[in-house]
Amino acid sequence: MPSLNDAAAPSEQSSGATSHVHYLATYSNGDTPQSEEAQYLIDYSSSSRLKSCSPNSHCKHRWCPTCSCAESRRLIGATLPKLEKFAAAVMVTLTIPDSPELAVGMKKFLDVKARLRTRLRSWGVPAMVSSVELTAPAGSWHPHLHLVLFGAEEVNLRSRAEEIARAWVEIAQDLGLDARLQGQHIDSGTPEKLASYAYKPKLGSGANSIGRLIREAARGDADAAERWAELEEFIAMTPGLRWRSSAGLNKPQEAVSASQARHQKVPVYQGGELALFALLNFLGVRTKAEQAKYYSPAKVGRLRANFPDAILDQVREQLEHPELKPEHFGN
Repeated sequence: MPSLNDAAAPSEQSSGATSHVHYLATYSNGDTPQSEEAQYLIDYSSSSRLKSCSPNSHCKHRWCPTCSCAESRRLIGATLPKLEKFAAAVMVTLTIPDSPELAVGMKKFLDVKARLRTRLRSWGVPAMVSSVELTAPAGSWHPHLHLVLFGAEEVNLRSRAEEIARAWVEIAQDLGLDARLQGQHIDSGTPEKLASYAYKPKLGSGANSIGRLIREAARGDADAAERWAELEEFIAMTPGLRWRSSAGLNKPQEAVSASQARHQKVPVYQGGELALFALLNFLGVRTKAEQAKYYSPAKVGRLRANFPDAILDQVREQLEHPELKPEHFGN
């Protein structure tokens, strides 16, 4: 399988860091797209929210040419202070082949995304932000996912990003999609820059952007108008779709380097204690609420069918030990 270092970047990222600077410069100074797109939606949109947008009453719709920029600035402003504890960031962009039908392509894309999410949870979700993006090349739709990972060292984040990319391709291929590793892309940058890029306005401003699609529809392009109507129909049918999300940003974390980590003290446990770790982890005890269930006679009764009484009694005894609380067990 080819290396990710040889992978070609998606079209929207072909300019690398230059594109990040472009978006930061465009969307951090209060600029908004030209009003012809907004007026087109007021006149022709099937969404009552988009039609009602005005300077005095903003619709706050993520696909609104006016409000999407303000929403992007709000998200970036709320996220950047949480990134101060992270020293490095890596963004992995995950794609599947384009689809001529939006609903069909997005269903396949979201199926892959859901399975990747399950796998990430089994690995332990890192601190990250994610954003589902959509562009409209001629005659097709191109959904893709930006995952920005945050941590102490870029080399470790890049290794995790490569694992995620390979998992994405594997899942997509299992679902019958012709996904290739060359279609995935990993980019490095500061936490602030990559988070700002991921949270850029949904409409975008590139040649294949949704913003360009609305602009062409406003200028009389019937095909663009039809495609925008297809997107509006999909948006209306998927009100619960999360286009953006974050995880782990509020957890306390120090940006510790590898050299510093080597000098940190690690608790030393005896073999019996480690056996209890393994047993409790197998039993699914990871939170204090789960821990409390093991004091339930009914619960213990069911467990006795699978484990000797002596072990279960030792488990209950050790649960009170301050160094053996479930929060130390990991995933």
